[in-house]
Amino acid sequence: MKNWVLIHTFAQNYLAVIAKEVLEDNNIDANIFSRIDSSYSHLSEFEIYVKPEDESNAKELISKIEN
Repeated sequence: MKNWVLIHTFAQNYLAVIAKEVLEDNNIDANIFSRIDSSYSHLSEFEIYVKPEDESNAKELISKIEN
């Protein structure tokens, strides 16, 4: 994922998966990076990364699905 940019962080995996699917449905490649601490699973984070050229469109799509 070199040179990919973080566009959003979710607290729940299912929300990150939904966001990734929305992005991919709009022809934006996306990856989920999970930061899970086994001792503190309630503090898990799921980050969505996209290519730099897709950053603006991806952020716009994410903001639409959050509202």
